[in-house]
Amino acid sequence: MNIYFSLGPDCNLKCIYCYNSDINALNKMEIGHLGVDTMEKISRFMITQYNSVKLNFTGGEPILYIDNILHLLERIKDIRSNMANPMIVTNGTLITEQILSDIKEIDKNVVFSISIDGPPEIHNKQRVAKLDSTDTHKLAINALKKLKKFDFKIYVNSVITKLHQEYGIRKYYEYMKSLNVPWLIGKGSFLHYECALNERAFVDTVLNLISVWEDDPDDTEATWIDGILAYIINEKEGTFTEHCGSDGMIAFAGEKGYMWSCPRFIPYKEHCLGEFSESGFLSCINSQKRYYFEELFKQKICAYELCLYENREVVEIERHEKIRLFETIKSKLGTAL
Repeated sequence: MNIYFSLGPDCNLKCIYCYNSDINALNKMEIGHLGVDTMEKISRFMITQYNSVKLNFTGGEPILYIDNILHLLERIKDIRSNMANPMIVTNGTLITEQILSDIKEIDKNVVFSISIDGPPEIHNKQRVAKLDSTDTHKLAINALKKLKKFDFKIYVNSVITKLHQEYGIRKYYEYMKSLNVPWLIGKGSFLHYECALNERAFVDTVLNLISVWEDDPDDTEATWIDGILAYIINEKEGTFTEHCGSDGMIAFAGEKGYMWSCPRFIPYKEHCLGEFSESGFLSCINSQKRYYFEELFKQKICAYELCLYENREVVEIERHEKIRLFETIKSKLGTAL
């Protein structure tokens, strides 16, 4: 089970595709911040319920809540052997060597997912500092160097937009390859941005990227394709494993440990499964709200996109494009990955 701990809404960036501002029609809850005691209680309980548990720390920007992460990792040392390596999903701009040293001392197997959208001319337009004209790309690259120095396992996340098309997909590929880190790509769900790609344009861009990779004379791993497969709602018994959707995922946020089937719906009341408790957990998981996600999942439809566009026809078009991309990747690459 993938457990997403959304530590709080605070962030030092205002990324142009942040989903926190997309769905304004739903009723938002005042949920507060997720504390250490609540996270520990949830972690220990989930270990008793599932054979495999992985903790993912998100925000906002989770490094703003680094003390809570450190305290939790310290407290759950006795059950870590029963858990997958935890992951911190960060924009990288606040990472320091002291923070990495503190994490390493407690748990050397923490994994980092850091956001780098490409070279500065792309990244700095997409991931913008809230208060000034900070070079966020430079900060992210410096964080990447620090993470390598401390020998943490790293993934780079990259969101594709029209800026990548204008820059040139081959140049983008070569830049990401030069980082010498596994990288994942996806398309953000954002409505009010002029550089957003629709589903068809995104799929065509990815297929172009695959062609560039196929022409690469170096034996370069296509780890970034995992990001595409994470974006697609895959077949359960297909070539690739399940990544996305409510199946195998629960998100927690707020001081009382409110639960959602997808972290993108935090803190919207309409999709909240309820407040965490050991006695009430199963009833929340088996609720109609959870069933709604699972039924859409079976149809390869993202519940978030359905709420975002409020138009079933548009979502069906999106769904068909996802299937086209998945089938094309499967036919081109087979089981090679």
